Amino acid sequence: KASRYYNLGRRMASQELYERALGNLDMAAAADSGFSSPHNLKGQIQLTLGDWQAAEAEFAKAVELDPALTAAWAGWGRSLLRQDRGAEAATKLTKAMELDPTYTPALVDLAACRAAEGRVEEAWKLYEAARELNPRDPELLFGLGRFLRESGKTGEAVTAYRTAIEQLVTLPILNTTNEE
Repeated sequence: KASRYYNLGRRMASQELYERALGNLDMAAAADSGFSSPHNLKGQIQLTLGDWQAAEAEFAKAVELDPALTAAWAGWGRSLLRQDRGAEAATKLTKAMELDPTYTPALVDLAACRAAEGRVEEAWKLYEAARELNPRDPELLFGLGRFLRESGKTGEAVTAYRTAIEQLVTLPILNTTNEE
Protein backbone atom coordinates (compact mmCIF):
# COMPACT_ATOMS: atom_id res chain seq x y z
CA LYS A 1 0.00 0.00 0.00
CA ALA A 2 2.80 2.42 0.91
CA SER A 3 4.61 1.71 -2.37
CA ARG A 4 1.44 2.29 -4.35
CA TYR A 5 0.90 5.71 -2.74
CA TYR A 6 4.59 6.56 -3.12
CA ASN A 7 4.63 5.68 -6.83
CA LEU A 8 1.46 7.69 -7.38
CA GLY A 9 3.08 10.61 -5.55
CA ARG A 10 6.16 10.29 -7.72
CA ARG A 11 4.07 10.33 -10.86
CA MET A 12 2.14 13.39 -9.67
CA ALA A 13 5.39 15.18 -8.79
CA SER A 14 6.82 14.46 -12.24
CA GLN A 15 3.72 16.15 -13.68
CA GLU A 16 4.22 19.10 -11.30
CA LEU A 17 0.99 18.32 -9.45
CA TYR A 18 2.74 19.01 -6.18
CA GLU A 19 -0.19 19.32 -3.78
CA ARG A 20 -1.66 16.03 -4.95
CA ALA A 21 1.79 14.43 -4.83
CA LEU A 22 2.27 15.60 -1.23
CA GLY A 23 -1.09 14.09 -0.26
CA ASN A 24 -0.15 10.72 -1.71
CA LEU A 25 3.27 10.85 -0.07
CA ASP A 26 1.62 11.58 3.28
CA MET A 27 -0.51 8.47 2.79
CA ALA A 28 2.58 6.43 1.87
CA ALA A 29 4.38 7.59 5.02
CA ALA A 30 1.32 6.80 7.14
CA ALA A 31 1.02 3.32 5.60
CA ASP A 32 4.67 2.48 6.42
CA SER A 33 6.28 4.59 9.13
CA GLY A 34 9.72 3.14 8.34
CA PHE A 35 9.65 4.09 4.64
CA SER A 36 12.15 6.93 4.05
CA SER A 37 11.48 7.57 0.35
CA PRO A 38 8.21 9.49 0.80
CA HIS A 39 9.95 11.90 3.17
CA ASN A 40 12.84 12.38 0.76
CA LEU A 41 10.51 13.11 -2.15
CA LYS A 42 8.41 15.44 0.01
CA GLY A 43 11.61 17.29 0.84
CA GLN A 44 12.45 17.61 -2.86
CA ILE A 45 8.98 18.96 -3.59
CA GLN A 46 9.22 21.44 -0.70
CA LEU A 47 12.55 22.65 -2.12
CA THR A 48 10.86 23.18 -5.47
CA LEU A 49 8.05 25.10 -3.76
CA GLY A 50 10.52 27.21 -1.77
CA ASP A 51 9.44 26.03 1.66
CA TRP A 52 12.92 25.54 3.11
CA GLN A 53 11.82 24.71 6.69
CA ALA A 54 9.36 22.04 5.56
CA ALA A 55 12.04 20.58 3.27
CA GLU A 56 14.51 20.52 6.16
CA ALA A 57 12.06 18.62 8.35
CA GLU A 58 11.31 16.05 5.65
CA PHE A 59 14.96 15.42 4.85
CA ALA A 60 15.78 15.09 8.55
CA LYS A 61 13.04 12.45 8.85
CA ALA A 62 14.29 10.61 5.74
CA VAL A 63 17.83 10.53 7.15
CA GLU A 64 16.54 9.35 10.53
CA LEU A 65 14.83 6.43 8.78
CA ASP A 66 17.70 5.69 6.37
CA PRO A 67 21.06 7.23 7.31
CA ALA A 68 22.62 5.93 4.07
CA LEU A 69 20.32 7.97 1.80
CA THR A 70 22.72 10.31 -0.01
CA ALA A 71 19.99 12.34 -1.71
CA ALA A 72 18.35 13.09 1.65
CA TRP A 73 21.62 14.31 3.19
CA ALA A 74 22.23 16.49 0.12
CA GLY A 75 18.67 17.81 0.16
CA TRP A 76 18.94 18.56 3.85
CA GLY A 77 22.13 20.49 3.14
CA ARG A 78 20.46 22.39 0.31
CA SER A 79 17.50 23.34 2.48
CA LEU A 80 19.89 24.68 5.13
CA LEU A 81 21.91 26.52 2.49
CA ARG A 82 18.72 28.23 1.27
CA GLN A 83 18.13 29.38 4.86
CA ASP A 84 21.64 30.94 5.01
CA ARG A 85 22.81 28.33 7.51
CA GLY A 86 26.04 27.58 5.68
CA ALA A 87 27.97 25.82 8.44
CA GLU A 88 25.13 23.38 9.10
CA ALA A 89 24.63 22.90 5.36
CA ALA A 90 28.32 22.09 4.88
CA THR A 91 28.11 19.39 7.57
CA LYS A 92 25.15 17.67 5.87
CA LEU A 93 26.69 18.02 2.41
CA THR A 94 29.98 16.61 3.62
CA LYS A 95 28.10 13.58 4.94
CA ALA A 96 26.43 13.17 1.54
CA MET A 97 29.86 13.31 -0.10
CA GLU A 98 31.17 10.65 2.29
CA LEU A 99 28.32 8.38 1.21
CA ASP A 100 28.73 9.09 -2.52
CA PRO A 101 31.59 11.32 -3.69
CA THR A 102 30.09 11.40 -7.19
CA TYR A 103 26.74 12.93 -6.20
CA THR A 104 26.88 16.14 -8.24
CA PRO A 105 24.17 18.16 -6.40
CA ALA A 106 26.08 17.73 -3.13
CA LEU A 107 29.35 18.75 -4.80
CA VAL A 108 27.78 21.90 -6.24
CA ASP A 109 26.14 22.96 -2.97
CA LEU A 110 29.25 22.19 -0.92
CA ALA A 111 31.26 24.30 -3.38
CA ALA A 112 28.81 27.17 -2.79
CA CYS A 113 29.27 26.75 0.98
CA ARG A 114 33.05 26.81 0.65
CA ALA A 115 32.94 29.88 -1.59
CA ALA A 116 30.74 31.69 0.94
CA GLU A 117 33.24 30.79 3.67
CA GLY A 118 36.02 32.33 1.57
CA ARG A 119 37.63 28.96 0.89
CA VAL A 120 37.97 29.74 -2.81
CA GLU A 121 40.54 27.07 -3.71
CA GLU A 122 38.44 24.31 -2.16
CA ALA A 123 35.30 25.64 -3.86
CA TRP A 124 37.08 25.64 -7.22
CA LYS A 125 38.23 22.03 -6.74
CA LEU A 126 34.67 20.97 -5.90
CA TYR A 127 33.25 22.74 -8.97
CA GLU A 128 35.92 21.11 -11.12
CA ALA A 129 35.13 17.67 -9.67
CA ALA A 130 31.43 18.21 -10.37
CA ARG A 131 32.16 19.39 -13.91
CA GLU A 132 34.27 16.28 -14.54
CA LEU A 133 31.36 14.08 -13.46
CA ASN A 134 28.58 15.95 -15.22
CA PRO A 135 29.84 18.70 -17.56
CA ARG A 136 26.39 19.45 -19.00
CA ASP A 137 24.48 19.92 -15.76
CA PRO A 138 22.78 23.34 -16.05
CA GLU A 139 22.52 23.76 -12.28
CA LEU A 140 26.25 23.11 -11.92
CA LEU A 141 27.02 25.55 -14.73
CA PHE A 142 24.89 28.29 -13.17
CA GLY A 143 26.61 27.76 -9.82
CA LEU A 144 29.99 27.81 -11.49
CA GLY A 145 29.02 30.98 -13.35
CA ARG A 146 28.02 32.68 -10.10
CA PHE A 147 31.30 31.59 -8.49
CA LEU A 148 33.36 32.88 -11.43
CA ARG A 149 31.46 36.18 -11.52
CA GLU A 150 32.03 36.70 -7.79
CA SER A 151 35.72 35.84 -8.33
CA GLY A 152 35.98 38.63 -10.90
CA LYS A 153 36.24 36.31 -13.89
CA THR A 154 33.36 37.83 -15.84
CA GLY A 155 34.29 36.39 -19.24
CA GLU A 156 34.49 32.84 -17.91
CA ALA A 157 31.25 33.40 -15.98
CA VAL A 158 29.44 34.45 -19.16
CA THR A 159 30.69 31.30 -20.89
CA ALA A 160 29.42 29.12 -18.02
CA TYR A 161 26.03 30.87 -18.03
CA ARG A 162 25.77 30.58 -21.82
CA THR A 163 26.56 26.86 -21.70
CA ALA A 164 23.96 26.37 -18.95
CA ILE A 165 21.30 28.11 -21.03
CA GLU A 166 22.26 26.10 -24.11
CA GLN A 167 21.89 22.89 -22.10
CA LEU A 168 18.45 23.95 -20.87
CA VAL A 169 17.31 24.83 -24.39
CA THR A 170 18.50 21.53 -25.84
CA LEU A 171 16.88 19.30 -23.24
CA PRO A 172 14.74 16.74 -25.10
CA ILE A 173 11.64 17.66 -23.12
CA LEU A 174 11.92 21.24 -24.36
CA ASN A 175 12.61 20.33 -28.00
CA THR A 176 9.43 21.26 -29.86
CA THR A 177 10.65 20.92 -33.43
CA ASN A 178 8.61 18.62 -35.60
CA GLU A 179 10.87 16.14 -37.33
CA GLU A 180 9.30 14.43 -40.29
